[in-house]
Amino acid sequence: MFPVLSEGDSIIYKYDAEPRIGDLIVFLRDGFLQIHRVIFTLPGGKIFQKADNRLRGSWIKKNQVLGIVSHIIQDNKTTTIYNRTERYKGILTCLFIFSKRMLDKLI
Repeated sequence: MFPVLSEGDSIIYKYDAEPRIGDLIVFLRDGFLQIHRVIFTLPGGKIFQKADNRLRGSWIKKNQVLGIVSHIIQDNKTTTIYNRTERYKGILTCLFIFSKRMLDKLI
């Protein structure tokens, strides 16, 4: 399992929803919209996020988040991802990619 989104996919997102661990969030950084996964949050509105296919993530502020991805449209097929199962699958994907890259460096 690698990135959830591919070039040409469309999304539907819930505006102003509360980000939780595992959610795909839409946020604004340096004038560009980005979609990454929430890895963890801290009190005070700090969110650590990263792309599913990246080893490193970064911090953003909660006020940068525009919403949470609720549906992905791929090849004219709509998939709901705003549920607990999909969030946990996303977290496991991030952990798998991180572990695999660490192992690749050791071998």
